Amino acid sequence: MAVQAAMVYPKKKEMNMNTLSGSYVEKRPGLLVIVGGLVTSAISLSLVFVLDKLTDSFNIMGFYLNYVIPAGALVIGLIAGSGYGAVSLWRGIKISKGLLWVVMGLQLVAYFVAQYLEYLDVLARLDDGVKLTFLQYYDFMARAFAWKQENGSVGTPLGLWGYAFRALEAAGFAFGGLIVPVILLKKPYCMQCQVYMKSRDLCLIPAGVQEKKIKKKDTEAQAAYEAEIKQALTEGQNALSQLQAHAQGWQADEFKKIVKFLVDRNRTTGKLTGRIAMKLVFCRRCRDGYLAPVMLTGQGEAIAMTPLATVKLDPQFVGQITT
Repeated sequence: MAVQAAMVYPKKKEMNMNTLSGSYVEKRPGLLVIVGGLVTSAISLSLVFVLDKLTDSFNIMGFYLNYVIPAGALVIGLIAGSGYGAVSLWRGIKISKGLLWVVMGLQLVAYFVAQYLEYLDVLARLDDGVKLTFLQYYDFMARAFAWKQENGSVGTPLGLWGYAFRALEAAGFAFGGLIVPVILLKKPYCMQCQVYMKSRDLCLIPAGVQEKKIKKKDTEAQAAYEAEIKQALTEGQNALSQLQAHAQGWQADEFKKIVKFLVDRNRTTGKLTGRIAMKLVFCRRCRDGYLAPVMLTGQGEAIAMTPLATVKLDPQFVGQITT
């Protein structure tokens, strides 16, 4: 259920000899990443301000799902925080947990700076002689928080409860800004070249059977079905071991032949009760990389993913299968 709050206003570093010798100096976020995030924060909040000026009935920051999820603030926060991730990806700067705290802090600062600028705009439109401090303005806005009714009218102000929803709005904006950086935090990173690694889906390895509906009372058929699944899983694991052996043995031609054979059957394999998704993760500069298989079971929303052991690859082999 989507609802909207109605607001009532008062009148590059390059490789060097240290890198080649196996040691390196890790890149720090620096001013550029911070500036990138602040720029996108300014742009997103400016758009919110303009939209608020152009429309009387739409407040994107006050858009909530089920009355408790600040969806609008999360989306605007996502856009605002995209600059931190974009610059980090562009400059090859590894996102750290410490940087996430910095981003959250800057998002909150940006949010309240926007609130203050909004206060100045309101203050400029008040009658001469009317005194209104920022704290008074914020208190009024919090207490005046009200839900927009289905007929378009403004509901009853929530009073002190309005502070809870303003807090949710600020938190949504802050956490929305963390989405892109958190994605990069989990993205594979080459420490030697100091760039984010590429991921390439290679193929699906059959490790299951076509799903069957068997009556619970038919225990014999159920047992046979489970045995069939177990056998298919064993065959899938053997196929995975064979593919990994070709990779570790630098047998690029055989490896590519098997991958092509499996890719041609991806659509059918994807419908099985179990399959192993093989992914290649590698650095586009030094070609350091590894195979990252993931066991997939189930279909649709019931898919379960279990990461399997990765296999380190020789850079020369990676170069042969990626060119």
